Amino acid sequence: MVKLSGKSRFMVLCAALIGLVVAADFALFIKELRGFRRPVATPSADSIVVLTGGAKRADIGLGLLRKGSAKALILSGVDPGSDAAAIFFPEKISSAELGSIILEKGSANTYENAIETRGVLAGLKHKSIVLITSSYHMKRALMTFKQVMPPDVVIIAYPVESESGFFLMFSEFIKYNWYEARFYLSN
Repeated sequence: MVKLSGKSRFMVLCAALIGLVVAADFALFIKELRGFRRPVATPSADSIVVLTGGAKRADIGLGLLRKGSAKALILSGVDPGSDAAAIFFPEKISSAELGSIILEKGSANTYENAIETRGVLAGLKHKSIVLITSSYHMKRALMTFKQVMPPDVVIIAYPVESESGFFLMFSEFIKYNWYEARFYLSN
């Protein structure tokens, strides 16, 4: 049996306490993510904003547009080489719907999604959005959009269920805390 010095025992105890705090915070994070639910009624807003990067998000946004939930569908973080017809396939979308779809191609992460979307909304004079992203990503996306948008913009969360294993969830936990620290330090 290895005998630890007083300093070594203190370091092990500190590491264990930090591990417990991180584990408890991660468990709370998971619980909060499970609390995000889609609105029961079909939401209504000026624009639908879909953060690209996950399966089904764009189709769900298009479905809400077709139901009359908003005047515009903004796809944020679209590959610069893409167009709406390639995203939705020509047989799935009408020319009238194409006129209501805005492809935002300048962003590469959640913060940039919010910054670029803010500009699009200002140009459209829109003051409310339905925000669509994966359920595991909604907490960080909502925090970021609330931080970046003017205070009078109403944001309705519309999470999309998706596959989310431990490593994806822990990665999102780390990213959320990183964003939270950045916002805290910038205020």
